[in-house]
Amino acid sequence: MPTTEKATIMSACVPGLGQIYNKKWWKLPIIYAGFGGLGYAFWVNNRYVKEYGGALRFRYDNNPATVDTLSRYSDDNLVTLKNYYQRFRDLSVIGMAALYTLQVVDACVDAHLATFDVSDDLSMNISPAIYKTPQGMVTSVGLRFYYR
Repeated sequence: MPTTEKATIMSACVPGLGQIYNKKWWKLPIIYAGFGGLGYAFWVNNRYVKEYGGALRFRYDNNPATVDTLSRYSDDNLVTLKNYYQRFRDLSVIGMAALYTLQVVDACVDAHLATFDVSDDLSMNISPAIYKTPQGMVTSVGLRFYYR
């Protein structure tokens, strides 16, 4: 029976290790595909941020030997493009942090619910009830859950 603390710590140290500990192997490809996709998005967007930011720096470095390879773009276009790719680069970092947190929480909750009873002995009974209160008798409908 997995313990909640151990699964949480394992998943916090190495993403996916808590899922392995909980014997939920099928979640590993989802976790690592998410990290791979977000990592690739970070890499591509960061490459464009460096390219357009470098082009802006080269335009204003006052060095006549600098060759402007992106002369087809105006200064405003370069700033807009750099900000566009920078936004999506930052969103991919936020996505990786959210995915990391989500997989830690998933391992913790999965370990916590490992002992949850899902047998057929669960039942529910709806019945009327009468309660005595200081104001008098009160009628109501009650739900009663039976579990063993």
